[in-house]
Amino acid sequence: MPSSTQNNFDIYLQGLVSRAGAERLVRDQSLMKRLYGGEWDSINNRWHDPSPGKRAFKNSIRAVLGIPEQKWTPPDAARLAGLLGSGIGVERDKQNPVVTITYKSGDPQLGRDLLWRLHQAVDNLLRERVLARTSSYVDYLSTKLNTITVTDYREAIIGTLSSQEKIRMAASSRMPFVAE
Repeated sequence: MPSSTQNNFDIYLQGLVSRAGAERLVRDQSLMKRLYGGEWDSINNRWHDPSPGKRAFKNSIRAVLGIPEQKWTPPDAARLAGLLGSGIGVERDKQNPVVTITYKSGDPQLGRDLLWRLHQAVDNLLRERVLARTSSYVDYLSTKLNTITVTDYREAIIGTLSSQEKIRMAASSRMPFVAE
């Protein structure tokens, strides 16, 4: 759970290199084929180990040294999260509120596409979580409002209900949610 000092934007920045963001992004097969092009066999339409001989040699050395074998796996969320964690850079300037997010790639278009799709994936993930949470709060508060008769309590519930409805409206729009 995020600490109370974190805001949605801080959570968004952490989401850029998270497993949850990678799980959303891994669904984009065209992007995955571009990121891991050397492992995609377009003739057989499947993922393959790009260098099984090299991996076998390394694993024989690992076995002699007592290090566990390294098996090849098709690109998945775990591998993508590792790639994002090592490749995404987030720079904050204490003097400026603008945050710079970078990804180093030999293919600038691929880097732009990756960052844009990652932004959309993490923004939508946070939007969905906020919508679920606020909808639950609104339902609870609406139910409570029907049972409370004390005026001060009703006013407090109405104020809280109003703020939750504003959050839900912002999350329901098609505009960028977290990084507006």
